[in-house]
Amino acid sequence: MVNSLDRLSRSTIDLLEIAKEIEEKGATLKVLDKDIDRGTVIGKFLLTIIGAVAELERENINERVREGVAIVKAEGKYKGSIELKGDSLNRFKMFFNKTELSKEFGVPRVIIYRW
Repeated sequence: MVNSLDRLSRSTIDLLEIAKEIEEKGATLKVLDKDIDRGTVIGKFLLTIIGAVAELERENINERVREGVAIVKAEGKYKGSIELKGDSLNRFKMFFNKTELSKEFGVPRVIIYRW
């Protein structure tokens, strides 16, 4: 059982290979949020279609991000990735307030969480 397909695989081919391996071991893949049971013919079809749509959506998001970065670079506003070193890294490791860190480094809070 898996809650969501995006937690299991990022590509349709990988998804289908994982499902096949599960079946070869005598089990059936169930996707809870989409109510898909690969043990049925319809479940196999839906898993393939939804996996392909999810992969397409991820590729579209990645393309839009690349386009956005190109626009910001052209405007001269792109800062690139920021690396934490020395005292900054030590302060981060001490779990300072994420909002304060984002203000200090001039990055969105989501970047602080990724670090």
